Amino acid sequence: MYKQLVIITIYIFTHFSHILAQTPFEGKIVYDLLYPTTMEEDPVTKKKAPKEKMTVTIYLKDQLMRMETKTATGTSVNICDAKSGTCTALSEMDGKKTAVVMSPEEIEEEEDNHTPDGEKPKAIKLDETKEIAGYVCKKEKIILSKKSSETLMVYYTDKIKSNALNKNFYWVQRRCKRIQGLVLQYEVQNAKGEVIYQLVAKEVSAEPVDFIKFTIPQGYQVADYEKEKKSAGKR
Repeated sequence: MYKQLVIITIYIFTHFSHILAQTPFEGKIVYDLLYPTTMEEDPVTKKKAPKEKMTVTIYLKDQLMRMETKTATGTSVNICDAKSGTCTALSEMDGKKTAVVMSPEEIEEEEDNHTPDGEKPKAIKLDETKEIAGYVCKKEKIILSKKSSETLMVYYTDKIKSNALNKNFYWVQRRCKRIQGLVLQYEVQNAKGEVIYQLVAKEVSAEPVDFIKFTIPQGYQVADYEKEKKSAGKR
């Protein structure tokens, strides 16, 4: 579930906008991963859920985005460039530091894995707003496919826009182009309408972000995505 969460989060927060902003937002947004009390008691969900608290921080600058996912066991980092259409995952395991760079074609392949039947997700506008981190957000319901047992509920603000929020990565955004702006909350629901988990923004801060945050640090070995995927499959 953790890997799926990271993939979905990258897609959600990099691509729920398909317009170039006249006054791009630069700064950071901090999210908490939450589980409703009722679902914590569900044995299936409890088994799949990460055991530790998770925080997701998004940094935006020009056409660049950095996502840090922090848990009790460590931090994973993903850097996306809307101009080149690439995304880089930084990882450290057993003392080995690796930067796996995904091309636009490889990202599209990952997207196809979420919709193997080729069905297009459907966005339904709901007459509901909610204030999150000081912003009034609109609500959309995303039906992934008729066969999917999960539904996305998305709250977004059109007051925060960035050139980093690009449609090239996210398969839902490419098919639900009405949704524009930055997502400040999304939740995944099961077939019963019960919330499995939520990502909710708790802080939005407009501030300068150093370009160094969007570069591969020294000591990291750049790896091929396909080779890493095959290697992971053999473990």
